[in-house]
Amino acid sequence: MSSKTEQRANAARDVVALLQRAWQAEDWEQVAGLYHLEAQLLPTDLGPAISGRTAIVDTYREFTQLATVHRFEMRQCSARCYRHTCIVQCEFEIEYVLEGQRSEDQVTETYVLERNAEEQLQVLWRQQIVNSSRALLEG
Repeated sequence: MSSKTEQRANAARDVVALLQRAWQAEDWEQVAGLYHLEAQLLPTDLGPAISGRTAIVDTYREFTQLATVHRFEMRQCSARCYRHTCIVQCEFEIEYVLEGQRSEDQVTETYVLERNAEEQLQVLWRQQIVNSSRALLEG
């Protein structure tokens, strides 16, 4: 991989890492700034796509209001960049309590990032797939 290609891939992974830190810190302004105005989110329940930056930020806000996250670990994150677009795929584990049930999920997220007019990468598309989920006993 050339130096410029590697720099682009690193920048794309950095955007995703910043996004993960921002939602966990409930920094909604930062989260919003990392998403394209017309971004799309494909939800884990395979329901209809969630469209637009504001609606996507609201999904993060709702999750943090309803769930208590006990652990979030990024396992690996790979990126492939083209002219104005990068595709990032990350695997992580999350342990949380939602509606009184403690769970641990292994998740793969795929992001499509686009470089805007100011040369900043923004998330244009995101899909989250829960590879496995298990209920944990309290105690």
